Amino acid sequence: MNKLLNFIREIKSLPKIEIEFEVDSQEKMNFYKQVTKPHPRYLVIKNKTVGVAIIKTGLYKKSDEYLKTVNGKNSAYYFSRKASKNGYLFKEINPNEFVDMIFDINTSLNERQGIEMGNSYKEKISNYPLSDNFKYFGIFLGDKLVAYDWILIYGELAIINRLLGHGGFLKDGIMYLLITSSISNLIDSNINIKFVMYDTIFGASDGLRLFKKRLGFKPYLVKWRIKK
Repeated sequence: MNKLLNFIREIKSLPKIEIEFEVDSQEKMNFYKQVTKPHPRYLVIKNKTVGVAIIKTGLYKKSDEYLKTVNGKNSAYYFSRKASKNGYLFKEINPNEFVDMIFDINTSLNERQGIEMGNSYKEKISNYPLSDNFKYFGIFLGDKLVAYDWILIYGELAIINRLLGHGGFLKDGIMYLLITSSISNLIDSNINIKFVMYDTIFGASDGLRLFKKRLGFKPYLVKWRIKK
């Protein structure tokens, strides 16, 4: 009972934000339905409304301002710089040029965070969708792609849709380099991204919670609105 009461108090203490975007495609409508449907475990709340992991990128005019907030000893930016010094490079990519390498990344570990990889990662995707609403970024060591992310751009919101690194290179800080660089790219691209979302803080493993915290993600209560 005490655990439940503490959880309720934690929820009530969360800061609130409102995120608005135009639903001008079936793709965006599907996302809206996904985040506002009943939570699979807690039916009294909506799926992606409590403890949503958000960075308010609208607060930063330049990426340097964001990077200062995730700097320091054992910080996201510390590990990012370490990866860069070890020869890893960040680039925007066309995923269809790296289908085999992406599949190699997806299948490099049988499980992550103690959870078996889903079937969607075990099947090679031969044609990734390209759109003005999608951005794909990668980390390279020489010519080898060792990590990638797929980001959806919906108005003022950017969603980290898929994020994965090769199991053989994770200890080198490549995921910190990937995300800090991706967020920096979004800030400097002047496309008016106010929020970056990376699923939720609640329900994540301790390791994943620490990863998100180091990157500057904080939990929020989110009210989703369709722009009219």
